[in-house]
Amino acid sequence: MHSSLGSYLSETGKRHFSEIGFIIGKTFNCGYKDTIIKKISCLQGGELIKNLILSNYVEYSFASNGNRGYRNLIYEQISLAKEFISKSGHHMFTTQIGYYLKQNLHNKTFQISGPLLSLCITL
Repeated sequence: MHSSLGSYLSETGKRHFSEIGFIIGKTFNCGYKDTIIKKISCLQGGELIKNLILSNYVEYSFASNGNRGYRNLIYEQISLAKEFISKSGHHMFTTQIGYYLKQNLHNKTFQISGPLLSLCITL
């Protein structure tokens, strides 16, 4: 379940947005079948120039039971996305480049990070 807090145009005509989310899920891995995961997320971003968007995403997930690896994880991603629009004004695709960090707050040995590159196509 996600809830949009707002999307608006600034006085200069640039788009800005923010969103919060709350998710409850269960793992399908038989070894961790009793693990219920809860996540809280926040996304904020804005248009730097036409169709070029800077965004920051933060997610905190925790599990009340099950594997310790699923408990108290934090994920953060900062990215720059470019939207490509057709001459008729239809959204065609978006490319994104960024950097992410994911770590367990209780187990400091679990930390991964690295670059992010994605392509999203509108059908």
